Amino acid sequence: MLMDLAERAQSDLDGDLFDAGGAQLTDHNAERQMLGFLLNKPGAIAETIDILRPADLHDPLHRRMYELLLHAYETDMPPTMATLVSGLGGEKSAGAYIASMMATADLSGDVAETADHLQIVSERRAVGTADDIDFNRGKPFVSKFGAQRWEDIGTAGAASCYAWLVEDVIPLNEISMAFGDSGTGKSFDMFDMAMCIARGIKFNSHNVERGLVIYVAAEAGKGFAKRKIAYAIQHVLEPSEPLPFVLLTKRPNFFQDDADVLALIDEIIAIRRSYEVPLVLIVIDTMSAITQGMDEISGKDQSFVRKRLLLLQEKTSAAVVVVHHRPKNGNGPRGHGSITADIETTIEFETVGDRRTDLGKTIHRATVRKQREGKSGIYWEFTLPVIEVGRNRWGNPETSCVVVPHAVNTAKGPIGFHATANEKLFLRALFDALADHGQPPPAGLPPSITKVVDHVHVRTLMRDRVIDPHEDRTVADNRFRGAYKRAGDKLRDGAVIGIQGRLLWYSGKPVNGFTGAMIEG
Repeated sequence: MLMDLAERAQSDLDGDLFDAGGAQLTDHNAERQMLGFLLNKPGAIAETIDILRPADLHDPLHRRMYELLLHAYETDMPPTMATLVSGLGGEKSAGAYIASMMATADLSGDVAETADHLQIVSERRAVGTADDIDFNRGKPFVSKFGAQRWEDIGTAGAASCYAWLVEDVIPLNEISMAFGDSGTGKSFDMFDMAMCIARGIKFNSHNVERGLVIYVAAEAGKGFAKRKIAYAIQHVLEPSEPLPFVLLTKRPNFFQDDADVLALIDEIIAIRRSYEVPLVLIVIDTMSAITQGMDEISGKDQSFVRKRLLLLQEKTSAAVVVVHHRPKNGNGPRGHGSITADIETTIEFETVGDRRTDLGKTIHRATVRKQREGKSGIYWEFTLPVIEVGRNRWGNPETSCVVVPHAVNTAKGPIGFHATANEKLFLRALFDALADHGQPPPAGLPPSITKVVDHVHVRTLMRDRVIDPHEDRTVADNRFRGAYKRAGDKLRDGAVIGIQGRLLWYSGKPVNGFTGAMIEG
């Protein structure tokens, strides 16, 4: 019952967990303070969104409340008492609990500092062990084997609920495998997915949990720089802009013994401590590169590798995605059939041989083949256009590929894109910029694209319309930068706009709330 949770949260104010050294492992008072502050000032969640995620809160009720506040912010729908109470199960006591938090919150405090404190407490709790904990005031023990009481199983916001890193595609805290023939685009698409997670933007219209990504490029580490530059060009990013993404370029051996995987775990934990966002994903590219000396058809050899992958996942609490090959004329990942025994999700990559785009580009498809707790059969398609990233010492072009989503029409009739208020502001700025500063498109775009515009004109128009001239300039710029990127990325992912370098254009896809006249400008 909700009231039971509320009473427990209140009683825990004087009974938090501490480790043997006296360091705090929970802080329910700080959780209530932060939520009370955000309930009074919902817009302030912009200061916590990049610091704290729902899973960082210890109390399940508080996690659910934070999820509701995040959802309201991301959809530009200010939370009301009615929506909050409904989201908490509709019980009457929810309103009283929310009102109590609002009334007792200190609105003079720094909510970002409180969020940062809670994230540190969460990280300390995540790396602690049951042996370290001093269970004050008769609090229940912490199980080493994930014990859950009946009343906590499956409750809203509880850690026991099945959680997604990429909604319906990649689960949190599990091992997944992406496999396919060489040339099917699996490594490029997994890099694109990893960047969506690091940036906190949708991946092929699927929601993501933002966080730190560790990419173990065991097979092509030396050439990764070109992929990074190509991605930055495609998405109009400053190459030097900090993002929670770390590349490891030396290959560990997961077959020989435990030494490399233990060293890798230690290094990843050390890296995690230097970032404010939580570690959520480790990509290993590829399986064959980290299993030197293994007999792939030996179930016994495979078991050693599976055990070390599980150890990596358990010690880091991150989702692990392993990129693997498919045997010639085979239907599954290369190796003994037991290779997927502990794999939660498998994604198959293939080239759609009988279909090409209007420009003659090869279409690649990724399909979720195995999904223990979700829907199998989900798929997305993409192309891999080549981008010039620079010149070599002899003046010849250096190139790499980028992932461009290919629209999959699975429904009957036209479907309008459901744009948020922020995305509509972006589109209005784009249409006005196309009218005032539009220029002929570069070669290679479909004939339907008659105008493109430099993104700086869109950015300037949108900024002028959303920034209050009396607002603090630094605060306003930081807020606008995130809003502009989120809107542009979501419209791109929804195939409403196209992006190539600095150029933007409207694809022609219908958008709910915009008439033809509005779009034509």
